[in-house]
Amino acid sequence: MAAPTLPDAVAQLYAGPPADFVRSRDALVAAAKKAQDPDLAKQIKALRRPSAAAHLINRLSASGDLGELASLGERLRAAQSQLDASAMKTLGVERHQLIDDLTERACAEESSVTSAVQEQLRATFTAALADPQAGRAVESGALVTALSYSGFGEVDLSDALATPLTLLQGGRGEDAPDGDEAASDDDRRRTAQQDAARRAAAARSAREQARLERTEDAIEAAQQAVDRAQARLDEARSAVRDAKATLQRAEADRRTAQERVAQERVAQAEQVDPDRS
Repeated sequence: MAAPTLPDAVAQLYAGPPADFVRSRDALVAAAKKAQDPDLAKQIKALRRPSAAAHLINRLSASGDLGELASLGERLRAAQSQLDASAMKTLGVERHQLIDDLTERACAEESSVTSAVQEQLRATFTAALADPQAGRAVESGALVTALSYSGFGEVDLSDALATPLTLLQGGRGEDAPDGDEAASDDDRRRTAQQDAARRAAAARSAREQARLERTEDAIEAAQQAVDRAQARLDEARSAVRDAKATLQRAEADRRTAQERVAQERVAQAEQVDPDRS
């Protein structure tokens, strides 16, 4: 086996079945040692076996099935930064559909996936849509653990990846530009602060939108309850009117019957004593 690079080793290990992880890792370590690269061997040896959820997501990444995450994530963040409630509502529906679809695809080749793993899949896709750095981590195919998003701020990627994202994506290294070609620390700091402010504003907007939707749902439910109560009230009033009409008819019948009884008694009395007539 030829000596691998670290990104190649990561790609091979994390796209393969978990059952083969240790054996494949040991083979790659041996290849690195044979190539007299002890540092690489040490790095490969330190790679951790992915969790069940992370493995399923890495497999999706290897098959190229995660491209929609970045596109939808960008549109969601743009709508949130612009406080576009209509777009956020529409994209929110797309978000749920995509998370459901990706979760289903991730589980498709497995005989059984526990509900806990499915929830971890959903949480990871949610995090990837909320934070661009988390999205890149998910697309890297080198997840070790599932991700989660608290609803604001950045997603915690510490210990979530097999190796730093910059190494996987050809980040800054010996050949990376410096001087005028590299962003200054101040520029990067300002950019990070601006990004954090935008994410915070977007998170607040998302929470307000969610609160508005819950309020609208509550109003609709209350209106439906009022409508049902009004319908029952109308039915009750109609029943009262019918009952009153029935009572009036019964009272009229009673008066008529009483008059007839009185007349019959008078007639009977006259027959008994004709002189009274």
